[in-house]
Amino acid sequence: MKRDDIQRPVISSACPVIVRLIAQRFPLLCSHLMPLLPPMEIAAIMAKEQAQKAHPELKEEEIGICFISPCPAKISDVKNGIGGEKSHVNVVVSMADMYFSLISVMSKDQTPPPVSKAGMIGIGWASAGGEATAIFNDRYLAADGIENVIRVLDDIENGTMPNLDFIELNACNGGCVGGAMTVANPYIAKTHLQNLRRYLPVSQNHIPNNKDERYIPESFFMKETVTYHPAVQLNQNRKEAMKMMADIQQIHACLPDLDCGSCGSPTCHAFAEDVVKGETEVDQCVVKMREKIKERA
Repeated sequence: MKRDDIQRPVISSACPVIVRLIAQRFPLLCSHLMPLLPPMEIAAIMAKEQAQKAHPELKEEEIGICFISPCPAKISDVKNGIGGEKSHVNVVVSMADMYFSLISVMSKDQTPPPVSKAGMIGIGWASAGGEATAIFNDRYLAADGIENVIRVLDDIENGTMPNLDFIELNACNGGCVGGAMTVANPYIAKTHLQNLRRYLPVSQNHIPNNKDERYIPESFFMKETVTYHPAVQLNQNRKEAMKMMADIQQIHACLPDLDCGSCGSPTCHAFAEDVVKGETEVDQCVVKMREKIKERA
């Protein structure tokens, strides 16, 4: 945040849904995305480095990283790669699956020894606003819930939110505590986090090394910047795209418009789009196929 070469306001890249949303819908904001890998990847890099130091006899490929995920979007990141490179995480387990596997052990009276090294800042990242407050800058905005996020991104792109340095956006209501693969109610979970934070120091983790507080290891940065990839672009050539759109409307007008899904497409309009793109043929429509069979009979 103290660097001058990053375009303001800086948008956090921690939530994979937000990164994809900006890449597909907000081309002017791609350059505002923080070029850092998400916390999951940075934690995986650091964990592997620590494991190699503790066990130098092990090769890098012999060390596996398991991430306990609160949402399916992070699983998609692991499968598809992040920032132009393969994910450092090898296995992803949902938080709900992990919880129900451990609940019988957790119900016992034995209290496990504390092993967490997270401080107030780290714990706070799980709920909306936690990341923004960690930068110790008053010129920030935090929003959660996909509808609120889209509204905020529209305002930023239109220039109606000046004088902001940092934007934290979470697709899930309440932040990661409201993820689809969590167990507890997000508001109850947020209260539990606030109680945990009371008895923790501000921070327990620091990057070893440096006198320069702005230093960030090169491995923490994305290898490729996020670029605009529209989800519904038919063709890069505008004239060709308009012709394809006209063809789609013409084919769609000939379809039964039942949206039955028998052809494999979710709607008749999507099927017409697939036909124009050359991914299928009109004969794959079950209704049209029956009409042809009747005509031949």
